[in-house]
Amino acid sequence: MATAAQVQTIADMSEAELAALAYLEAAGGDAQRALAFAVEDLLRAEGDLAVARRAISHGYVRAGRVDGQLVEARAE
Repeated sequence: MATAAQVQTIADMSEAELAALAYLEAAGGDAQRALAFAVEDLLRAEGDLAVARRAISHGYVRAGRVDGQLVEARAE
């Protein structure tokens, strides 16, 4: 069980420090392995974001400007 001082130390940590601590714990204290885990997760997240961006339809527009005037698109 954590002491009150340990709980306070963790409460005072930034989000980045907490993430680093979590990766270090998951890696069994091995800093290089923790960094490898973090980089792997970052690359996976970037890949997932790229897939999500490609899934967004850029062909549907609710409204736009033509010759400086606002026009509404119609579904036909």
